Amino acid sequence: MKVLMLLLACLPFTALADQSPATRPAPSDPSTPRGALKACDQSLPSGGLNAARQLYHWTDRKHRPAVDAMAKSDLAAARLGKLVRDKFGPQAAEDALHAMRQFTPADIDAATETIDGDKASVAWPDDREPLEMVKIDGKWKVSVAAMLTDADADTIKEVIDTNNQLVKELDLTAKELAAGEYANAVLLERAIKQRVFRIMGDDD
Repeated sequence: MKVLMLLLACLPFTALADQSPATRPAPSDPSTPRGALKACDQSLPSGGLNAARQLYHWTDRKHRPAVDAMAKSDLAAARLGKLVRDKFGPQAAEDALHAMRQFTPADIDAATETIDGDKASVAWPDDREPLEMVKIDGKWKVSVAAMLTDADADTIKEVIDTNNQLVKELDLTAKELAAGEYANAVLLERAIKQRVFRIMGDDD
């Protein structure tokens, strides 16, 4: 599953913050930043839209439509990922999720979390932007405030529109896969990359 990495912004953290080693697998436990990501990943797609929404924390009412759109996109990606895993196996599912620009359980295990009080940053082993999180009632969630810092109405609308387009394309791909339109995982991954590129452009 994933959060759209290109939309995430970094928050400053102190030099004394606690940094967890990237080599330790993350448990499915929302009391840690990586664990919260793993728990959400394991809850989808069976947990539905409510489980996807639980990963995000927002306080500004104007951000709610964006949260809903991102959660729908996460759920659509998880549904497609499950179909790919069932048909072509776990490695194909991993490749497909990367083609969707989603993080995977392996990405979470390889990530490094830096914690400073009730804020945390999850850094990926590649060049994707770090994921900013906040601790709410003992559970870590993705910070929508950090994601949409200083976002105006047009930017928020773009986030909503982009995620809605992704949902449409991922759902279409899932229907095609279920109908047997992809002979192998390579053709499927290529199709996903092309569709995501048309919506989001280059994966910078």
